[in-house]
Amino acid sequence: MKETFADSFYWIALVNPQGHYHAEAVAVSATLTGHLATTEAVLVEVADALSDARFRHLAVQIVKEAREDPGVSVVPWSPPLFERAFDLYTSRPDKGWSLTDCVSCVVMQEQGITEVLTGDRHFAQMGFRALLLMNRLLPCSRGRDGKAFLHPSIPLVLCGSPALPRPVGAPRCSPSVAAATSAASGSRPAC
Repeated sequence: MKETFADSFYWIALVNPQGHYHAEAVAVSATLTGHLATTEAVLVEVADALSDARFRHLAVQIVKEAREDPGVSVVPWSPPLFERAFDLYTSRPDKGWSLTDCVSCVVMQEQGITEVLTGDRHFAQMGFRALLLMNRLLPCSRGRDGKAFLHPSIPLVLCGSPALPRPVGAPRCSPSVAAATSAASGSRPAC
C-alpha cells in the first residue's frame, strides 16, 4: 500500500488557518489514499514549534492522534536511525537540511516513500516530491540580505499568526475535533 510521509510543516499547516499553506494542506489531505508515515523526530519538531501555551493543545492533539491512528505509522527514534541520519547531515555541509529532515530522508529512502506532505524545499533538494510545493512557493520572511526565503519547517513561527483559534478538521482527525470544527466554523470538516 502506498505511503506518504507527513512532515512537521504539514501537521502545523493543518492547524494554522492563517498560514500560507493551510489551504494546500487541507486540499491535499482530501486526496490522500493509503497510509501516512512520520517519525518521532517530526512529532518532537511539531511539539517544539507549538510549545507556546496558546498552541500546546494543538501539539498534544497532533501527537496523540498520529500515535493512535492505525492509518499513520510513526517510526520510533533509535540509535541506529540517528547514526544514519547524522551521517547524511554531516555529509552535506553545503545544504541547510536540519537533522530532523535527515531522519525523515533516511526513513523515506528505506521505506521507498517518494512523496512528502511538506512545503519544505529541502525535501525537493533531496529528490522527493514535496506535495505542498506543487502549486506554489510563497516566501514568508526575509533574511539579513533582504532576500525572501521560506523557513523549511515552521511557518507558524516565521510567517506569524498572532493566534491559532481552534483546530481545523483534517483527515484522520478525531470525531471530537471534527465536531468542534464544524460547529465553530459552520462548515463541514475535511475528515
